[in-house]
Amino acid sequence: VRLCRGNPARARHVSRGEARELVDICKALSSVIRKPVAIVDVGFRPLARAEGAGEGSGVPVDPEWFSPDRLERSGRRELLGEIQRTRGPLRVRGRGEPAARDRIVCPIRLAGEPVGYLWVLEGTDPLTDLDLRAAEHGAVVAALHILRQQTVASVEARVQNSFVQALIQGELGKTTGLE
Repeated sequence: VRLCRGNPARARHVSRGEARELVDICKALSSVIRKPVAIVDVGFRPLARAEGAGEGSGVPVDPEWFSPDRLERSGRRELLGEIQRTRGPLRVRGRGEPAARDRIVCPIRLAGEPVGYLWVLEGTDPLTDLDLRAAEHGAVVAALHILRQQTVASVEARVQNSFVQALIQGELGKTTGLE
């Protein structure tokens, strides 16, 4: 409830919402903390993003704000290794870049291995410890969502293989479980 800036109705709405895609997680988190949020894979390729809404988000957002190329261009190559090694949220200072703004990056992990990163960008309001905690929780939700997607894909592949196997063996009419 505290994450919704004193709006319990919005907190209940956010917690009840079911994310169908990673962008839904970005939108929900962004609406709560009112800052831009992005999810990228381990190669830093964008998977989902949402711009912040409301106060604190009035700063234009560069589409490259979570890019490793941008970090390298600003002379912060060592930061990439630190991001890849971190086990928890990391505050990234926006120094050395035009219109530099701070960011939070939090690894999204499954079975201890990173599968992506959740980024939060500073808006017109500075990042807070509450934003850091929200990023952590968002990364956990994203990990659970990715795990669910992987599980569904695995089950679908098994069902498809069973169906194809039954077709090949001529057992489709005999097998009631595949109807």
